[in-house]
This record gives sequence, structure tokens and C-alpha cells, in this order.
Amino acid sequence: MKELIFVASEGLPFVKTGGLADVVGALPKYLNNEYQVSIFLPYYKCLKHQELLKKVKDFELRHLNNNYQVSIYQALYEGITYYFLGNEEMFNTETVYTDNGLYEVERFIFFDKALLKALKILSIKADIIHCHDWQSALIPTLLKYGEESFFKETKTILTIHNLRFQGKWNVEQFKEYTGLNSSCFYCEDKGYLDGNMLGSGIQDCDVLTTVSPTYAQEILTDQYGEGLSDLLKKHQRKLRGILNGIDIELFNPKGDKLLPYHYDEKTFIAGKRKLKAELQKQLGLPLRHDVLLVGMVSRITDQKGFGLICDKLKELMKLDIQLVILGSGDEYYCNQLRNFNNPAKFKFKNGYFEDLAQLIYGASDVFLMPSTFEPCGLAQLIALRYGSLPLVKATGGLKDTIINYDYKSKQGNGFSFENDDLVASLERAVELYYHHRISWNRLIKKAMESDFSWLKSAEVYQELYDSLISR
Repeated sequence: MKELIFVASEGLPFVKTGGLADVVGALPKYLNNEYQVSIFLPYYKCLKHQELLKKVKDFELRHLNNNYQVSIYQALYEGITYYFLGNEEMFNTETVYTDNGLYEVERFIFFDKALLKALKILSIKADIIHCHDWQSALIPTLLKYGEESFFKETKTILTIHNLRFQGKWNVEQFKEYTGLNSSCFYCEDKGYLDGNMLGSGIQDCDVLTTVSPTYAQEILTDQYGEGLSDLLKKHQRKLRGILNGIDIELFNPKGDKLLPYHYDEKTFIAGKRKLKAELQKQLGLPLRHDVLLVGMVSRITDQKGFGLICDKLKELMKLDIQLVILGSGDEYYCNQLRNFNNPAKFKFKNGYFEDLAQLIYGASDVFLMPSTFEPCGLAQLIALRYGSLPLVKATGGLKDTIINYDYKSKQGNGFSFENDDLVASLERAVELYYHHRISWNRLIKKAMESDFSWLKSAEVYQELYDSLISR
């Protein structure tokens, strides 16, 4: 059996801050049984389901001329083996990530080094190590320039979930913290001012993937390349875009344990009406079963389109809609949303509450995602599953998954727009909802029947793994 290792900073069901955790937790379950999959994560204090974990090993890791104790914990969940690497100084945190950028880089350099030693201690000879985002992107470089014969047959894949986050630090610090020569690290400035963990991974991995085909092309441009477009073009031959999926067992309006009412493709009209009333009641909105309810569950950042949303809020409120936004993030945008006063039409809930998030998916008629860029996006796929029609900006994975509804052909599964045409796009949805309800309901049924499970994408990854091993 082939050994496949996933390495990431988060993964369901143990720890999640974003879509990365969904991918890490779901994809392994859809691979066939030719692969023995193990997932390695840091051992944070904030891990869920700690009752499932048991300590299996302790070992020492040489770091900054000192020995640090690392503990290995193991858990089995839905047939997948999870390992957690713990160290009091690096990962004894109440949150997954901290606000200290340099500390973040140091702790994940430590994690990547510890991962390789842990594999040796556990005698896991990995055929492939699949690294996710910058936090594990140093592993291909450590393997390439290290002298570990244990890993001589091991291949590496690096998946970029969001190119904006790269793990930059002074290259001399990289040299000190890894024990490698400074020339091993990718630096935009050949004067070796700043090293770049993600850049090093792009340079040294065997295969590079993004989480959608369109994003794979976008990052080759200066607009979306986040300063790495030249490096990416240099390594374009090993770059592939593979669309993410969702766990259709987890996200299922017919059996979602967080929903007070359930529905499917045949009963969504009654089910969503009940959920809409429940959401309006919880948030203090006027009880209107007939109003077009627009929902949004998101990090509050510029990337997610909140600059556009805040600019257009007054115009949006002229439409016959109710708008509900759930999320946390940038205080500048959060304050604008908090201070916007239209209690009959608009509610902003600051924070993240899983039960409320699922209620918004189930209750809303339209799901808003006007992202300035979106590597893949999972929220629009979840929204389709729950019969909330996505309204998106045509970029990245949103462009790959949401087809703008055409009134004449009646083709499409949502609404999309170019540039800043958010209001005009929502006006189209309002027109269809209030004046063409039969077509609207058919569109919802079609959306709910869309297949964005992991099955198709897992087959593509499986082929990629097989071809990489056979090289």
C-alpha cells in the first residue's frame, strides 16, 4: 500500500479557521484504498475532540542549538489516522494563528522540521508528502537540501490555497532556524533580504497545484501573482489547477443536525420558508416569508469584497431584500457594518457561530460572494447544496463553478458579475424572484442537484499521485 502524508496547519474535525480545514479533512476520505493516508497537524491547545487523542511518542528536535521536546499524538477518525505534533513553546496556543508574523514563521519552520523527524520515528516511509499552503511549504526544500536517505524516494506536492499568505522572513533567520545554507531559499531580492517559505516550496516541490483551474492561470499574472508571478511562470510546467469539492455528507440540508428544519430538492419551498422565519426571529428582522433574503458567511476582509459591499450598501437597501452578514475580521469594515442603520432590512452579526452559519445557508434565497479574488471558494458550493443561489464576482473558483443565469436559455446555477456590477446583478435576482417564481424554483432545484462532491476531484488527485510515484 502506498503511503500518502497530508501536512497542514488545520484540518477538520479537529481544528478549523477556513476552507483549508475542509479540504484537508474531506479529500482523504474520497481517495481509494490504494493509499494509506495520514494527516499531520500541530497540537494546539484549542483542538477539538481531544478525548480521541492518545500520546504515542516523545522525541527531541535540535533547534537553535537546543533540544526541544516534541510529543506525537494520534487519533483515528472516520478511517483516517491523524497525528499531532506538540511543543509547549510553539503550539500551546488558544488560537490556531497569532498576530505575531515572525513567531508564525518560526513555529511553522519548527513544525516542518519536526514533521520529517516524526516520520522517521514512526517509520512511515512516505511515497508522497502533500503540503498545504505556506505553513508546510518548507518541507520540499528541507528534503531537497537535507541529507536524509530515508526520504530519497519521497515525492512532494504543494497545494496553494491562497497565494497572498507566504511566510516571509529574513533569509539569515531561515538559515539559522533550519540549518540550511541561505542559497537554498527563494528570495525575490537576490541580495537575500527576505526569504519566502511559499516561494521555496514552489521552487522545490515536484508538483504544484492550486484549488481551481482559473486561479492556476490567474496567479501567473502580475494582478493576482502576489509578487510571485515570475517564479510561477518559471515553474508553470508543474502547475495544475484542481477544483476543490465539498463533503456532501457533512453539508446536507436533508440531515444537517444544526438545522431545526430539513428539506431536499422536493421539499425546499416549505423547508426554507420555515428556516427563513427562524432566522428572522433570531436576528430581529421583520417576519416576511415572501422577501428575498440575501445571506453571507465570510471572513470580513477586502479580499472577500467588503470594500465593494460597504460602498454599495445604501444602493442595495433600495431593493426589496433583507441582507444578513455573519463574520469577523478587518475592524475597518466591521465598524462600517455595525454602524449601518437599517433594522428592517440589514443585520450584521460579528463573529462566527456554526449553527447560525448553517441557518443562513438554509434560510437564504441568495448567497453573496463578491470576492476581489477567490482561489476556489467553498461557500458557494455549500450554498448550492442548500438551495441558496450564489451571487458572485467572476474570478478564480467562483468563475469555474457559478454559471450566470440566462433568462432566454434558462441555463445557469446562480448569478455572476464582472467589475463592480454588484447592484445590477442583485437586481436581476430580485426580478427573477418576484416576477418569475416558477423559473426561480426550477433554478433552485437545479442548484441543489449540482454535483460538487469530492468524487471527481479525488479522481484527479489520485491520477496525479499515481503518475508522480511512477516517475
